[in-house]
Amino acid sequence: MPCDLWKNTETQMIIQFVATRNYMMHLKAVVKFTTLGVQIPFELAPERSDVCENLLYQAYCPLYKDEDVTYHLLLPIENHQPEVPTKVEVSIVDEVDDSVVSCFVVDGRFKKQKFNRV
Repeated sequence: MPCDLWKNTETQMIIQFVATRNYMMHLKAVVKFTTLGVQIPFELAPERSDVCENLLYQAYCPLYKDEDVTYHLLLPIENHQPEVPTKVEVSIVDEVDDSVVSCFVVDGRFKKQKFNRV
């Protein structure tokens, strides 16, 4: 810790969670960065934030209570992010009632890639 988040790349997150009720069909990922005490929502493209479309291991929606599934999130890290410690919060939200199904926070640090010149 903290996790290095490389600018101009995509960070892969494999998120395992358990469904909290039956017939969950409309789940989205919500990402927020907190940098220097300021929380900034990060707008994910719809095809990335759609949890049901990005489940791994042949899982699919609807999900049923206590079903254990894994979501694959590709998080684009943009070049303009400041190179300071940042908290990354990811929530899996049921769009039916905006309830949080699962969430976590990880300490991160945005870093510029260094390339070796030949």
